[in-house]
Amino acid sequence: MTLITHLTASVVPVDEESRQPPCMSVSNLQGRFPKTIADYDSAINRVAQRLGNRGVSALERLATAVYVTRRHADLSLTERAAQLCKLKPHISKDDALGAVREADEVLDEVARSAA
Repeated sequence: MTLITHLTASVVPVDEESRQPPCMSVSNLQGRFPKTIADYDSAINRVAQRLGNRGVSALERLATAVYVTRRHADLSLTERAAQLCKLKPHISKDDALGAVREADEVLDEVARSAA
């Protein structure tokens, strides 16, 4: 079982009968997947530093902005913000614009680190 499969199975239930509590400890993960964790340690730390103090609403805006940007890379910033608002009508236009700007920064940073 891969790290992501194991984490997903531990946290996201497929249905109520298969629900498993999110009980995987960090030390257990480190013991089971030391090579994978070592391979991605710096990337995991960068993400944790950047997003670790965010609340659910901010993470929702950013995640949706990344989704829209990846799906509609040909659209302008304001058009992508409008798409975000279409998907998430409770998000204001100003917040959507900020999230799309940040998504562009995050995706640029990822591209630079992969090069």
